[in-house]
Amino acid sequence: MPARRTVPTRRRRAAGALTALLAAPALIGLSGSAAAPPAPTTTPSATAAAAALPAVQARPADSLVDSFGVAIHTPYLDTPYADTARVTQALTDLGVRHVRDNLNLSVPQSFAAMRQIASAGIRFDLIMGRPGSWQTPQKLVEAIAAELPTGVVESLEGANEYNLDEHAVDWVLELRTHQQQLWEAANANPVTADLPVLAPALGMRTGFDQIADLGQYADYGNAHLYPGGRPPSWGIDELTQLEAIVVPGKPVMYTESGYHNATNTTSGHRPTPEPVVGSYAPRLLLEHYLRGTARVYNYELLDERADPGLTDHEAAFGLLRHDFSPKPAYLALKNLLGLVADPGPAFSPGRLAYTVDGATSDLRQVLVQKRSGEFVLLLWRDQSLYNPSTGEQRTVPPRAMTVRLDERARVAVHVPSAGSAPVASGAGTSVPLSMAGEVVALRIRPPAEPGSPARLKGKAKDRAAVLRWKRPATDGGSPVTAYVIRGLPGPRKVVVVPADRLRFTVLRLKNGKRYTFKVRAVNAVGRSLPAKVKVTPRPPRR
Repeated sequence: MPARRTVPTRRRRAAGALTALLAAPALIGLSGSAAAPPAPTTTPSATAAAAALPAVQARPADSLVDSFGVAIHTPYLDTPYADTARVTQALTDLGVRHVRDNLNLSVPQSFAAMRQIASAGIRFDLIMGRPGSWQTPQKLVEAIAAELPTGVVESLEGANEYNLDEHAVDWVLELRTHQQQLWEAANANPVTADLPVLAPALGMRTGFDQIADLGQYADYGNAHLYPGGRPPSWGIDELTQLEAIVVPGKPVMYTESGYHNATNTTSGHRPTPEPVVGSYAPRLLLEHYLRGTARVYNYELLDERADPGLTDHEAAFGLLRHDFSPKPAYLALKNLLGLVADPGPAFSPGRLAYTVDGATSDLRQVLVQKRSGEFVLLLWRDQSLYNPSTGEQRTVPPRAMTVRLDERARVAVHVPSAGSAPVASGAGTSVPLSMAGEVVALRIRPPAEPGSPARLKGKAKDRAAVLRWKRPATDGGSPVTAYVIRGLPGPRKVVVVPADRLRFTVLRLKNGKRYTFKVRAVNAVGRSLPAKVKVTPRPPRR
């Protein structure tokens, strides 16, 4: 299946950057989904236990977004892909920055579509023809140089699944020759000379021993893997090892991976119901990220045609339906990417000291950090939610786990497959979770100043004012320890009252004079913005 994917930088520089990314030591465990978890709490033993908690190195949060792409088909003018404006909007709304496509000189309209999509900040990986075609690598490279501005294309890819072509006479020789021609043509043109070149992807997980080493003509390996109803982790380790035969010692991209929803198909490619893919799609991205896959492209953005009977598996791979309505997988990926998106200059992420009490052997974990200092801890369990042999969905019994932090923090708990809003939030050092089969994301932020005192009121008295207020809506993740009141008369301009007092009487005021009082909440981090009230004392009525 044609699909495409892009690499962010030029070939040699990109290869080095992604190799460094793969070496980052921030891959932790394994975890899953949740019934609405309770809010974070502080356990009595948290302080004593903190010293023993391991400090885990985070990876840059935006590197997770950068490791994801989607396949599209701009040359397919008889499909919804012909509506470039809606395709561009769907990609932008999803939060994806990389797409994979097929460069086809027989459909010159696709060049305008590529330019329009690229104007939204989305970059292309292009499949560069097939052996025996009049569209030679030389002609395709020349077309890129003539039709596409610098920055539209970020990588070039060898022939797609040519080992399955029934018209090939000697597919190994033909494919090796084509890949060499692509490498030489790309290097000879200054427009494409620095673009990374991907090896050709082989179909049906076969042919690796026959094609052997293509490393001299490729910067990245290139693999296709469809779990076919099985859990997202299925087959990744084995296929990556096989791809190492083709590109020894080089990083690998998966330019096609995903699930189809044609649940009534008689094809050997087994389906997966939409709700299950909604849970699996975030896990598929995270399983690849956990293992160091340079990028994985979900196949594909759109169902290519209507199929009300759900019998045509080739029409049902989309994250969006034929009418552009979102499937659960699209929404779940949009929510996940939105949680970790953090574009900006390079930075060095820090460490977070934590542990997961009650962690099961199937728990997986990824820790990332944003430039703001916020950590995002992603947890999921490597569990099957569907039996592709029987077509039965499976309910995973939840397991109680607790994320324990060494320092008090503000925590918001998200389940991307359930929505964009947090399912729980609070502050503390202990976060209880109920983990089942979906991804759970913890946004962990250090304590901040508290919110302002709520509902501040002032009651006028004879030469006095009575101030009353409520506790702040948020303590910023650190308990309020006091309230500071300003605006008092005479030399004593400020008074501090303890946190358990929500009332203060100001004496020795002048009747008829208008006073402005400001009350701030205080915690270990600092002071809140002031709540203000104006009071004019008056003598008692007679």
